Amino acid sequence: MIRFTHLSGNPSAVSNYTANERSQEKGIGYYSEKGGAPSQWLGSGAEKQGLSGRVDKDDLERALSGITTDGEDLSKRGNHEGKRRMGTDLTFSAPKSVSILAVRDDRIAAAHDKAVANAMRYVESDMAYARLGKGGCKTEYTGSITAAAFRHEDSRSVDGKVDPHLHTHVIVSNMTQRADGTWVSLRLDMGHGNVKQNILDEIYKSELARELKKAGYELEQTKDGFEIKGITREEIEAFSSRSREIADDLSKNGIDRKNATEAQRTAAQNTTRKGKTQLSKEDQRWEWRDRVRSEGIDADRLIAEAKNRPQLQQPDRDRQQIVREALKSGIRHVGERNTVFSQAELELEAMKSAMGEFDINDVRQTIKNKTGGLLDAGQTDRDGTGKIEQRYTTKTHLYREAEILQRAKDGQGKAIPIIQKHEPLQRNDEPVFINSEKEQQENENLRSRSNQSGFNDDKPLSELNMRSLQSRYLDADQARQNPGILSDHAQPDRPGDQGVRWPGESGNSRVAAIIKEREAKQGFSFSDGQRAGVNLALTSTDRHLGIVGAAGAGKTTSMSLIVEQYQKAGYEVIGVAPSAAAARELEAAGCHETVTLASALLKKEKDKPGKRLYVLDEAGMVSAKDFDDFYRKADSENARTLSVGDPLQLQSVEAGSAYKQLLDTGAIKSIKIDEIQRQKDPQLKEIAQAFADGNADRGVELAQPYMQQVTVSKDEDKTEKLADAASASYLSLSKDEREQTLLLVGTNKTRNAINEKVRAGLVEQGEVGKETIIVTALDKSDMTREASKKAKNYTNGMIVEFMDKEKWGDRGSRWEVMGKGDKDNQIILQSLDQEKTITVDPGKIRLSVYEKREMQLAQGDQVMFKKNDKDRDIINGSMGKIIDVDQNTGKARIQLRSGQMVSVSSKQMENLDYAYARTVHSSQGATVERAIVVGESGKVSTAQIAYVACSREKTGLQIITDDTEKLSKSWSKYSERQNAIKVTRHEITQTLPELQKSRKEAEKELHEPQPKKQQQQEIKPPQPISIPKKKKDKGKNKDMELEM
Repeated sequence: MIRFTHLSGNPSAVSNYTANERSQEKGIGYYSEKGGAPSQWLGSGAEKQGLSGRVDKDDLERALSGITTDGEDLSKRGNHEGKRRMGTDLTFSAPKSVSILAVRDDRIAAAHDKAVANAMRYVESDMAYARLGKGGCKTEYTGSITAAAFRHEDSRSVDGKVDPHLHTHVIVSNMTQRADGTWVSLRLDMGHGNVKQNILDEIYKSELARELKKAGYELEQTKDGFEIKGITREEIEAFSSRSREIADDLSKNGIDRKNATEAQRTAAQNTTRKGKTQLSKEDQRWEWRDRVRSEGIDADRLIAEAKNRPQLQQPDRDRQQIVREALKSGIRHVGERNTVFSQAELELEAMKSAMGEFDINDVRQTIKNKTGGLLDAGQTDRDGTGKIEQRYTTKTHLYREAEILQRAKDGQGKAIPIIQKHEPLQRNDEPVFINSEKEQQENENLRSRSNQSGFNDDKPLSELNMRSLQSRYLDADQARQNPGILSDHAQPDRPGDQGVRWPGESGNSRVAAIIKEREAKQGFSFSDGQRAGVNLALTSTDRHLGIVGAAGAGKTTSMSLIVEQYQKAGYEVIGVAPSAAAARELEAAGCHETVTLASALLKKEKDKPGKRLYVLDEAGMVSAKDFDDFYRKADSENARTLSVGDPLQLQSVEAGSAYKQLLDTGAIKSIKIDEIQRQKDPQLKEIAQAFADGNADRGVELAQPYMQQVTVSKDEDKTEKLADAASASYLSLSKDEREQTLLLVGTNKTRNAINEKVRAGLVEQGEVGKETIIVTALDKSDMTREASKKAKNYTNGMIVEFMDKEKWGDRGSRWEVMGKGDKDNQIILQSLDQEKTITVDPGKIRLSVYEKREMQLAQGDQVMFKKNDKDRDIINGSMGKIIDVDQNTGKARIQLRSGQMVSVSSKQMENLDYAYARTVHSSQGATVERAIVVGESGKVSTAQIAYVACSREKTGLQIITDDTEKLSKSWSKYSERQNAIKVTRHEITQTLPELQKSRKEAEKELHEPQPKKQQQQEIKPPQPISIPKKKKDKGKNKDMELEM
């Protein structure tokens, strides 16, 4: 594990700590005769300054002060004197089992030193850079660091005990030398999402694993790295007092360490920090050895077996095959969530599987060879300063996109319309102006000017002439991306008035009559977009169509009429949506059946269906994988589809934005319904309309008066402060007001924090009872499908569900993870009734994975179910209220909002959570009176998040943030998903059968099974490792050589 800490303050304090100087008697570690921690200068910057061997205290303090050995003082540049950062502490920590055996085996410290040195090469080559130009607008990767490494062996004291903890502090001073020889301040590039920091960690662990294998140790891979085989998890925990101390401190503050933020963990570390060892060197060693024996760890046996174990040499061909399979696994992992990804992301995922079998250079060569069907997706400047990243996609992504588009195009003109198109539009069928009354006179003037400029008013606006207008780019304003807008007074080189919409139903008297009849029945008029949508759906001859419905624009109103007309024409209409909540909202459209998209795709038809229409709601949230399956299913049934959604709202968690791609390429005909109707407050309506029009800057500007900034000091946790403010605002509302209020957040971590605080407040107010039962709640793991296939990602106590019927149990049966099996990639599962224990390979069966947590339930609690339960007729997303609890039976009764009563028990595990706060992602499609939005100024904040969050409410909006300026910048930017066809600039000219053949070959290239391994070659057992002595040098440390 690697931890980064920025250093500021007194250079002397840093040098004293890292040198670990307490006295010769009380110094713990592999020390030189002079005492103090073993140390070594690292990096080309140190070499150029003549710094080598053991680190001298004065030299380190001078480097931390920003002074080179030539006397150049960097600290006085840029008016930062006294405030300048001294450097960065990179702390490399060995796995606990390694630290335990290092007490008895000196070879382990040497292995650790070598791993640190190799990792620091990556820091120098890939992370060290300087800023150039005015305001640091350019980046130069310098390949130059001046670093001092200090190896420590002990942890901080806990209750008078010190655990063995092998780790190295690498102090990287804030200086680097540019190509022109100038010494400047150093910056370390952590990469997007800290990807480079994580690669560094994997390099260290892989190099350490390599050296330990050379020393004869057998290793067991874990979720976060590895441990030495033969030391159990319980024995490891016995030597993890410091970790338990930090976890206990977090727990006292109501924080689970697993979900704690970096700031919360750091605060707990600082709060519990004590001095290091109190024993002498010899006494501490004996104390550790005695504890190792008392815990039942036979260290002597493990070391002896390691020294005598034959070392197996991996043939080079096997090494190449291993790295290829690791990379392909990495491609499948990152490719599940993103169509386009960086080389660094691939390097990270491949290195997670390295375990010393290959290194970062092997991975880079394999990427260069385009293994797994990789395609060059170009380069991007990550932040506009010259941090260039190479990007890739895959043939699999490319051909999947192409097949979706081709299916849509092949369906054009292949359907019989519900209503046949009639005669061309006559001259008296004028466009409808949708501007306000104040602008009508201006539009009259525009039409007059249009006539004067040569527009042929005598020519009928027939379908042919409409196509002519389209070819002249007059039927859509590109800036607003609104294909329902006709550009009045337009010229070939510029758009005209943006306030004219072509009323689609005017071309068909039957459609107009149907709409008029419905309007009379419902008591209000359709908007122009709704009319156009109805006309398209009823008169088109295309099999696949689209309606772009802005948030709160009333798309369900038009869909209900469309559904009714298809049903009258003999169609079975099935409504589908990506979530159960969205499917439930779709019920208002009157479909024969509404189901989740997943359920629809799994359903097997016994007989060939008759005429069928699928209405896909929230289409923008459907991944490319699911859209591909959806179109395949529809085509196999000769069914029609109507996809309804908004590409400006939230996208799918998984890769691809197929709906947007279908719209952008014109593969499906579509109409936009964008007249906002939900908001009753004019100002709130204007905010939602701005986002709906794609004008995020304007939307954010209008939202400013609704923003409230919470002050967060340096030592305070941002999440906690936001949760305090949001819960206080929510609790200040009356009970009835809370019933019609959504508390929206961007992340589950913040949602959990707010739920706990709101609940505590309701208990204090007496609205939630004090008599409770405790149930075991399940939270779905965020594993990708690829990650779920690897045993290393499973930890004891996880709950898994079979996704298919297996020989050990039915689909949906639950099991608890008890440990790892003896063979590679196996986990041990126990049935929840504890009657069966089995060993399975997760790579060969499909599993849903959950984490357990305890949840208190009391009368008055608001809860939400997070998984469908057919036996109890529960739909995912169903919310309800605890009516009563019985501590004697451990049961609670929940009344759902539908009125249905459901019972839960402390003896059963439930997919359940509190329902006070919800993520923005889960709220898409919801409508309430007011919304309290927690706007976190981080990477999760985008214009899509802002659009959805600020369009749920009818009458009230409050936005709570930690930084108004940063949030406004984040909310002004759309998170654009790129597609494979565009980034690779491929021109797809193949037919559907040809595309399917190419796609099959691409999938084989990515998923081909690993050939049978060759027989490993046995070589002689390794001899004890000794560090070679160098020529006598006064400044060298005999006990530690870290070569760069």
